[in-house]
Amino acid sequence: MFTRRKKALSAGGIAAFVIASALTATIGSSAQADDLVTHHEFQVNCNVSHRANNDPIVFPNMPGASHNHSFVGNPTTNAATTLNSLNAAGAGATTC
Repeated sequence: MFTRRKKALSAGGIAAFVIASALTATIGSSAQADDLVTHHEFQVNCNVSHRANNDPIVFPNMPGASHNHSFVGNPTTNAATTLNSLNAAGAGATTC
């Protein structure tokens, strides 16, 4: 009985793969990368002030918990940054 079930599952998996392959070949993949990247994720006219593995929005008060970010604008940004701490840095505290 185990052998029949294994064969049935294998046949089902192969059928699903064939159908998925046929649909991809017919329709095409909508998630194809551009041949030439002509844009950036973010466009700002400011210099990078620093880089750090901090994300005060996703991982607040957890320095080093995130992937690396490039910070622009306020040079005081860190893992504990809040709106109040950004405002406390003053209007002149910017790389823009």
